[in-house]
Amino acid sequence: MPTPSRMPLPSSDGHLSEHLPWLVQVTPELILNKDGSIMSAYELIGVDIEEEGGQDLPRALLEMQDSLQKLDERYYLWVVTDKRKKTEADPFPGMQSNFLSDLISQRDAARYSDGQVFSLKTYVFILFTGDTGVYRFMDNVRQRMTDDGASMMSAIAYALNPSNATKSAALYDARQLDVNIDQAKIGFNAFVSAHSALRFKPILGMDLDDVLYRCANPTLNIEAGIDLRSGTLLDTALSASDVRFGREVVAFHGPDTTKYNYTVSLNGYPGNVQTLANIVAMPIEFRVVHVLHCLSLDKSRQAVQENANYYEMSQSTLRQRVAAYLTNQPAEVDPGMHDLYASVLGCYASQQC
Repeated sequence: MPTPSRMPLPSSDGHLSEHLPWLVQVTPELILNKDGSIMSAYELIGVDIEEEGGQDLPRALLEMQDSLQKLDERYYLWVVTDKRKKTEADPFPGMQSNFLSDLISQRDAARYSDGQVFSLKTYVFILFTGDTGVYRFMDNVRQRMTDDGASMMSAIAYALNPSNATKSAALYDARQLDVNIDQAKIGFNAFVSAHSALRFKPILGMDLDDVLYRCANPTLNIEAGIDLRSGTLLDTALSASDVRFGREVVAFHGPDTTKYNYTVSLNGYPGNVQTLANIVAMPIEFRVVHVLHCLSLDKSRQAVQENANYYEMSQSTLRQRVAAYLTNQPAEVDPGMHDLYASVLGCYASQQC
């Protein structure tokens, strides 16, 4: 369903394109982002725990844990759960029209028009952040010395020539992009192939454009789509909204309506599974986004240790530490910061097992 055109809103902080990370689709299944990262998208088809497949849930959780261990700190996962109102029923090819079918269709149409029917889909976006391919002067010098056997001074003089620098930079960037794409595909395939209980359906070509289009513009309905030519810059083409930022609220001014996003905090989330189940059951539209930064074991230990050092120091204020020093007593500890410190220590201990 094409998006209606509209005039930009003068009160907005900027067009949405300024905030979108996507640049161009380099292959039917891969997106090149503005920061040089490579992204692939999948529709996650989960396990139906109310059917016989419910016994596959423990296996799905175990496979997810194992698959994440195949990715290092160069990979990010964006898991987007999107619940949207459906405006019309899905077509049933070959269904013959009769009195009974027409009566059922009329009843279903009333439910859709009243906003009682929702679509719930989960998308997984995997990002690979390899070398960006941004040209650096000494890379050109080193390449000249290695490939052509030039001396240091000769290589520097060659690299200082603007025409040579531009040509070498373009070749360097192109080669680096090819390397990043190959490495990204290896990681993406390793993650997806580790699953048998969950299905990761690749989103390709025009379907990928449509998914990104709806993700970028929360005001659009789930039937909205877009037809892009090959090589189109995605950040501009997929922007159908203006955006305005407040202290706690973000307003999206779309083609036919305005929606407001705000941040809430949930007790016990995400450790409490029932919290997410309650969110999914609410008769409203929403979008839940989980962002995971994968880390190798060494990097994760380093990150946890850095957090432990921070929380250890921040348990007490400077005034409390000075008072403790002057009185030769232990410094008072903020209960909340102490709980965070204890949690980090527990995490670090589990990594040593």
